[in-house]
Amino acid sequence: MAIFMYSWEDLNFLMDQAKDFDVCEYMPITWFYRDVKKSHYDRAMDKGRTTVALIDHKGDSQSPIDGRIMGTNFRVNVSFVTGEPMPAFNEDDWRIKFRANDIYRTCPNLYFADYYCDLRGGGHHVTLVMTSDNSSWDRFCNKRLPVLNPEDNPFLIFPDPYGYSEGEMAKVLSNGLKVEVIVTENLFLTGSDDVEEVNWCDPYNEPDSACPNCGASYSSSPAESVVNQPLEIHSKPDLRLLMDKAIGFAHLGQMPFVWFYRDMRKQHFEQVMNKGKITVNVDFVSGQPKTPSIYGDRRIKISASDIFTTCPNLYFADFYCYGRGSGHHVTLVMTEDYSNWDVFCRKRLLKLDPTRNPFLRFPGPTAQSSESAMVLSNGIWIEVVVTQNIVLTDADVVENVKWSDRYRNIMPRDKDPNCPDCNIFSLF
Repeated sequence: MAIFMYSWEDLNFLMDQAKDFDVCEYMPITWFYRDVKKSHYDRAMDKGRTTVALIDHKGDSQSPIDGRIMGTNFRVNVSFVTGEPMPAFNEDDWRIKFRANDIYRTCPNLYFADYYCDLRGGGHHVTLVMTSDNSSWDRFCNKRLPVLNPEDNPFLIFPDPYGYSEGEMAKVLSNGLKVEVIVTENLFLTGSDDVEEVNWCDPYNEPDSACPNCGASYSSSPAESVVNQPLEIHSKPDLRLLMDKAIGFAHLGQMPFVWFYRDMRKQHFEQVMNKGKITVNVDFVSGQPKTPSIYGDRRIKISASDIFTTCPNLYFADFYCYGRGSGHHVTLVMTEDYSNWDVFCRKRLLKLDPTRNPFLRFPGPTAQSSESAMVLSNGIWIEVVVTQNIVLTDADVVENVKWSDRYRNIMPRDKDPNCPDCNIFSLF
C-alpha cells in the first residue's frame, strides 16, 4: 500500500491534543510490564532477555514508527484504586515486568510517537519511545519524533537519575489515557525482575481513524491542516520517489504555452468578475487549453509570465491518476517570495528550478522577450496551485467554452491506490 506518514508538525499537533484530552493526574509506578503467550515467555526465559522486534500495526499506521523501528512494547498504567498494573489482554497469560528506573538508566531518551483510540470504546492511547544514547534508533527518532523531557512532560515522568532519593518512583498519567512505551534495546532479566501468570480480558485494539479527539484532522492554521480527515502526508523522500515516477512515466516532450487557464460554472465566474480577482484555493491547468471542458462553460486565462512574476517559486507536490483511463496528473505549487505559503512549501515539498525542470519551464531573466514558457505535453496533465490572489486585468481573457460533464460524472474523485505507475508501495 502507499506510504502515508505523519510529519513532525503533525505529531506535535497530536501531542497537543493528547495534552488537552484530560486532567493531568499521576500515579507512581514501579514496573514496565509486558504480557505474552506462554511460548513467547518460554523463549524469553531460555534467552534470559527480551529481544526487540519490528514494530508493526501499533496504533496509527501513519505514525513514523509503524513498520520502521525495532523495539519491545510495554504497558505502564496502574489501577487508580489499587496502584497495581492493569489486567492482561489478547489471551496473553504470562507477564514479564522490569523496573521502570532500570529501563530509564538503559534508555534515557524519551519521544512522543502517537495518539489514537480504539474503535469499540477501549479508550485513548499515547505511544512513547525510549532509546539509548547515541544509538541508531535514537538518531532515527530524533529526526522524526518530538523529544520529551523525561523529568518534565505530561505523560511519563522519571526521577532525576543524579538527584533523586532512594525509593523515589516514576509517575504515569493516570486519568483517561493509556500510556504505552516502546523500548528500543534488548532487556536482560535479572533477579530484580518479576514474572507471573495473569488472567486476560478481551481487548479493544483497532485504532479509530475517525475519532475527533485523536485524529490529526483539524488545526487553527490552514497551513497545518485543511482536510476534515486524518492527514496523509508524503515525506520529502516519498515525494522524490513520486517525482521520479512522473519523470519516467512519459516522454519528456514540451510545448510552448501562453496562458494559465481555469474553467468554472457560470455562478463561480460571476463571483470572480464581481470581485475583479481570482482568490486562492483554486488550481489552474497549464498548457494548451482543452475542449470540451469538464469543469464549466466559462474560462478565465491569465498570462503565464504574469503569474511567474507574482509567484516565482515552483514546487513539486503530487503525481496521481483516477483510474479508468482518465490520465495521469502532476501537481505543482507556485508561491510568492517570503510568503507564509513559501515557507510552508519549502519545508514539505520538492523545490524545482522554474527555468529548468521536466514539467513546467519559464524563461530565465536573460531570455528574449518573445520566448514562451514550456509545459510537458506528452501524456501527463500538469496542474498548478497558485498561492496568491490574482487580480484580473485587461490583458487577461474571458471566454465561453463548450462544456461536457460526461466524464466528470463517471470520474472517481479519489486517487487510484492500485496504479503501479503513480503510487509508492512500502518496502517494509
